[in-house]
Amino acid sequence: MRSPQKLLEDSEQGSISMKDQKFNLEFCDVYKYPDEIKEHFVFILNQICDNFGWENILSIILYGSTARGELSYTIKNGKLDIFSDYELEVIYKNKIPQYRMDNLKENLQKLSSQIKNPLFHIDITYNTKWSFWLKARLDRRIAIYETKKNGIILYGENFLKKFPEITLKNLDIGNTNELTLIRLWMQLLFIPKNVIIGNPSKYEVEILKYFLARNSLEILTIFLPNQGILLPTYKDRIRYFSQKYKKFSSVFPENYHIFLNECYNVKKTLHYNLSLKDYYQNMLEGYLCLLEYLLGVEKVSSDLFERAEKVGEILYSGKRDFLKDNSLSKYRRIRREFRMWKNRPFGKLPLIWLFRDKRPYILGFLLNMHMFLFNELFEKKEKVNFLENANRFMANFSNINLKIQNDIQGWSKLRERFIKFMSYWLYNDPFYIYGIRREMF
Repeated sequence: MRSPQKLLEDSEQGSISMKDQKFNLEFCDVYKYPDEIKEHFVFILNQICDNFGWENILSIILYGSTARGELSYTIKNGKLDIFSDYELEVIYKNKIPQYRMDNLKENLQKLSSQIKNPLFHIDITYNTKWSFWLKARLDRRIAIYETKKNGIILYGENFLKKFPEITLKNLDIGNTNELTLIRLWMQLLFIPKNVIIGNPSKYEVEILKYFLARNSLEILTIFLPNQGILLPTYKDRIRYFSQKYKKFSSVFPENYHIFLNECYNVKKTLHYNLSLKDYYQNMLEGYLCLLEYLLGVEKVSSDLFERAEKVGEILYSGKRDFLKDNSLSKYRRIRREFRMWKNRPFGKLPLIWLFRDKRPYILGFLLNMHMFLFNELFEKKEKVNFLENANRFMANFSNINLKIQNDIQGWSKLRERFIKFMSYWLYNDPFYIYGIRREMF
């Protein structure tokens, strides 16, 4: 098997055979992906099967934007750059020795490092047949719905048939609404350092524009199921919203469908028609509208800053009805939190911490952090309390109150502390984030 470096070099020279019959890679031809992307998957799948053992693999499923034909990539001067990631699920019979797993991760990391873009990584979920069986019977997240509708079997048995049928009646709506937290978190994580200090390269601005557009697309993923509409792709959701936009004018600005179509165009073509400020402002507007809708907040002003203050106050009160999730999602969250409480990565936590739902406070923190940064970069308004409010929110969900200055250095200090918190709270792995977050951030 060629090394990732040699694989990429040979692919550029056209010397790699595309006649590998073991895997279903038809999607590459259907979506007209470059040959280099097909070779990535040949390499990834061989690495998985070689390390797990071919007979040990039951199924390998591709999901996410690559499976939907919405992978974001560009080729400039003959060089492939990918702005999305590859997402796979591996279902296997028996566990493998740790050295095999380490070898697999090392080789996949070598492949990831060949792609310039820091947003690209290879994300693989591993499940035994038993853990998959549990997921198939209890998991009702919207991610499972999307996987069943859009997923592709790359190798082995068709386990997509065993996924549950998810409808509006059994969808975990609380977990769907929790995507507001996840997307605002991911946006905070992937803001280039040089943008923050005011000295970004053209490429760094392009990356931030892309990610603002990509995260804006998830607004409809959350909003439409709350309106009784369940659709599996960005394209389907935007088409529906654009046709019915007048119906939703009490929630979103009347022309918001135009911005969302621009975001989808960015996702597909990587062409940008707006300024960085416009992308950031419109993303914040969309998530603020969404939170106002979910919280039942009446719009009393058109001012973005005043509205953010109001939403923040309600989140600080601990309102969380819109986040009520099903038993499996709740169990997973409580299990992670118990491990945090027991292992004390931030020192001793009071017992009451275990019984507090941190999500409203985390959401409030994220909203205030984005509002502060937006003001620092573009508006320069005085007497805004967003950073002070963010620190107050952090004290509620992490039991930590930092002494910070009301400036961009204070913001950066809060961000780094929050990243460490999320590595435990969301991933239960202190090293996961540092594995996907490159030097640019």
